[in-house]
Amino acid sequence: MITWARSKQYAILSDHDYVYLETEQGQRLLGWMYGNPTGGLIDRHEKWAVVIGTGLWVVRLPLADNIDVDTVPVLSSTQVFAGAGQAHVGTPLSDLAPE
Repeated sequence: MITWARSKQYAILSDHDYVYLETEQGQRLLGWMYGNPTGGLIDRHEKWAVVIGTGLWVVRLPLADNIDVDTVPVLSSTQVFAGAGQAHVGTPLSDLAPE
C-alpha cells in the first residue's frame, strides 16, 4: 500500500490500480485508476482530495455514505491543463495545495 497524501483526518492510499481514502473508521475504496495513481493531495481545510495518475480525480470530503465510486469526477490531463478542474472544485486549484 502506498500513501500519496495524509492530513489530520484523511489519507489517500493505493494498492496497484485501486485507490482508497482512509479515515479513522477505516479504508473506503474510491475506485480503480488505470496505470496506477502517481500522486495525491488533500487541501488544508480537508474539503477536497485529488488523486493524480492517468487523469485527475477530484473528490469532495467528507465522503457521502452512499458514494458511487463510478461517479467520482475524472478529468484527463488535457482537461486539467485546460482548466476543466475549476468546474468541479469551485475554488482555484492552487488553493488546494497543502501548506
